[in-house]
Amino acid sequence: MAARRNPDRFGLSPAYKQGGLDGLCGLYAAINAIHLLTAPVRPLSAACTAALFECGAAWLNERGLLLAAVTDGVDEDAQYAMTRLLAEETEQMISASLSITRPVEPDESFQRRKLLSVIDAGLAQRAVLIVSLGGTYSHYTVLSGRSETRYYAYDSDGIKWINRQNLGVLAARSRKRHQIGKSGLVRMSLTES
Repeated sequence: MAARRNPDRFGLSPAYKQGGLDGLCGLYAAINAIHLLTAPVRPLSAACTAALFECGAAWLNERGLLLAAVTDGVDEDAQYAMTRLLAEETEQMISASLSITRPVEPDESFQRRKLLSVIDAGLAQRAVLIVSLGGTYSHYTVLSGRSETRYYAYDSDGIKWINRQNLGVLAARSRKRHQIGKSGLVRMSLTES
């Protein structure tokens, strides 16, 4: 089983929260994933975190995506590109290297077993996963650890955990409460420099 990284157990500050009316969960998920990974090694200051937020907002604005992001959120490709940019900005702020990947190839078969395996493997390797939840919610969150029955979330909207049994693959006939597509998984890990 993966090492349990329940943020509440380690005295980390709470995840940064998004506003009640905006759709910026993709930006917050990227910042929260970076915050969670760097905290044990080199915590980001409030000024650095604010600079990351500004960088992400500027990136969205430059691409004409800011208004849509505020009202409706961003698609998975834009969220991935923004996460990569924020990781590069973080690397310039601190002496650490962040690895950002999509762990499932576009042409790869993707079923629930594969989804859970990818998440479990990432968490076992002390990575975090940004996931795009479909189904009940349309929301990006960060999976930070697990127990036998739950994944722990480090989330901008206050979600603390997701039951494993409620997680499935985004598909037309899925009845799972939380559904993830293959491009909706982003793995982030830290390598000290």
